[in-house]
Amino acid sequence: MGVGTSFTVCSLFFIALLAIVFFSKQRLITLENKIYSYIIIVSLIGTIIGFPCYYFAKNYELFPLVGAIISKLYLIYLILWIMLFTLYVFIISKSKMENKKIINVSIFLGIICCITVCLLPLYFKSDGETVYT
Repeated sequence: MGVGTSFTVCSLFFIALLAIVFFSKQRLITLENKIYSYIIIVSLIGTIIGFPCYYFAKNYELFPLVGAIISKLYLIYLILWIMLFTLYVFIISKSKMENKKIINVSIFLGIICCITVCLLPLYFKSDGETVYT
């Protein structure tokens, strides 16, 4: 098991533990908590997507279509996570009046980035243990 998969296994354990603790308790219904719950869900899904991404990126020649789909899903996960985390930081630091505008701009930019990832091609270059896309 390589460093990437070992890190993913540890991350999966901790994110699952965080999800269990967070969703098992009562919490206030606020925009901050809602976005944070989305961050936890996206992180859990992204960590699960990370497992096949390592395999299919290393063996891209054997499964080019599946490798491209899984790799693009992983890139979309990264965009969604960055978008949600940025939105979370803005929401907790700005006044309530600006929240609607920030949410709309963030969602618009996230959709544009996800569409761009889906449309652009991927190029794989493998140097032993390292894979670049």
